[in-house]
Amino acid sequence: MKVLVISHNSFSKSSNNGKTLEAVFSKFPRDSIYQLFFNESEEPDWDFSSKYFKITDKAIINRRFIFGKKPGEIVQKKLEIESKVSSSHLNSNNYSRNLLLSIRDVLWYLTNSKLNKLYYWLNKEQIDVVFFTGGDSIFSHRIAINISKTLKIPLCVYFTDDYILYPQQKTILDKIRLIYLKKQYKNTISNAVTCFAIGDSMATEYQNYFKKNFTPLMNCIDISEKNFFNLDDNIIISYFGGLHLDRDLMILRLGKILLNISENSIFKFQLNIYSSQLPSDSMSKNYQNYGINYCGFVNSNDLIDKMRKTDFLLHVESDSDYYKSLTRLSVSTKIPEYLISSRPIIAFGPLEVASFKVLIDNNLATIISSEMNDTLIAENILQVLNNRNLLSKQVDNAYNFALENFNKEKNSSILQQKLQQIVYENTK
Repeated sequence: MKVLVISHNSFSKSSNNGKTLEAVFSKFPRDSIYQLFFNESEEPDWDFSSKYFKITDKAIINRRFIFGKKPGEIVQKKLEIESKVSSSHLNSNNYSRNLLLSIRDVLWYLTNSKLNKLYYWLNKEQIDVVFFTGGDSIFSHRIAINISKTLKIPLCVYFTDDYILYPQQKTILDKIRLIYLKKQYKNTISNAVTCFAIGDSMATEYQNYFKKNFTPLMNCIDISEKNFFNLDDNIIISYFGGLHLDRDLMILRLGKILLNISENSIFKFQLNIYSSQLPSDSMSKNYQNYGINYCGFVNSNDLIDKMRKTDFLLHVESDSDYYKSLTRLSVSTKIPEYLISSRPIIAFGPLEVASFKVLIDNNLATIISSEMNDTLIAENILQVLNNRNLLSKQVDNAYNFALENFNKEKNSSILQQKLQQIVYENTK
């Protein structure tokens, strides 16, 4: 069985989307995995697969306006990776982003019939099934459907972020784009033989909305041995992850509270941030003023070691209405890694988003609602520090929950069996 994985990001040992895809396909033979991706700057993980095809915005623009060669190329391994700014990674305010996405979709639509090199590669490789990671770029949905129909092979879809049910629409452009995006989602899902979503919340809500079955498919992890923890009065709290979506502001607020506790109790806190994203200059100064340490990026090989050198792992989500609308159904990819680490977890933010629901419903973490005032938050933190039995119970629950639900070997094997059955049914 040969699987074509279509996603905006390539397979990766470190980036969130790439890591998730590697986890769910970890049990598949290396030579059975192919990938079509669209990111300009990423070098794919050659240890995971050797079959990559890339089409970028730059190639589409060149084809349309400069009459260059037909877009798309088989990716060759490079000895050195150039540092580039990705034309596919649209980090800007929401209005600009939607405008750029709309222009981009039109350009791709006008060039969609010119992807001869891609179809030549696919026919040569004799792909059996398409696994599409769907986002808010309409062009990639169309490509996935076209490949499925042209090659007469099944289409499976996987959604990791919600762009259609809860995200707030601030402008007329947002509302118009949402109409087209919903229409495209319905078309994609109607053409799919099976559908997956990042967690239970998204699977349930998408199933109700689209009237089609959705299977939860979370980021899964290697299962490490249980490791015991001890706490003293000097507490290290570490955050691992992105600083976007106003998560940096949430960390800053908690840092101020922790500093106040340190000045007025026996407990002394050190708050560390491990992230590939650099804080802004102004935020860096704020972090320094409140004793928050930015420690830079940590790769996957060192992740567990860094986690086990901390006393508490911190998860945050913004409580602004807009960012809550974006994260409402998305479960953070680092949650399984936190759960298996044998370290207590503090989750600080709004209680209604999916990442928090998983932790709350299964008693996996200390939950600090950001709706409380700072004094009450400090009191809650002190109560937790003085209840070691509760922390031990949460750590046990977290480890066992990860063992049962996020075992990479088990979950990837289940996905492999499911896709094999789909391919078999298609060839009967």
